[in-house]
Amino acid sequence: MSRGVDIHSHIGLEVACKLSWYAQSVASVEEIEDAILKLNPQDYARFLEWFRERDQQIWDEQMDRDAAAGKLDFLRDEAREARKAGLVRDWPPSE
Repeated sequence: MSRGVDIHSHIGLEVACKLSWYAQSVASVEEIEDAILKLNPQDYARFLEWFRERDQQIWDEQMDRDAAAGKLDFLRDEAREARKAGLVRDWPPSE
C-alpha cells in the first residue's frame, strides 16, 4: 500500500529548491514555520498538497506495519464477534 511522494515532481523544482535551501539553513521548527509563512500563496498551496500526501503516506506505512505485526487483529476479531452476536448487519441491506 506504500506509495512514494516525489517532492520534485509534485510541487515543482522551484518550490522544492526553496524548501531544500530552507531545510539546509534552518535549525528549528520555528525557523521552518517562518520559512513556510514566507511562501507565496501558490507555492504554499503546492507545499500543503505535498505535505498532506506525505502525512497520508506516513499514516499508510504505519497502518501496514501494524497490520503485518498483528496489532490490528483485535479489530477483525471484534467485528466477527459482533456479527455472531447479531450486532452487525450488511450495508446496504439485502433486498
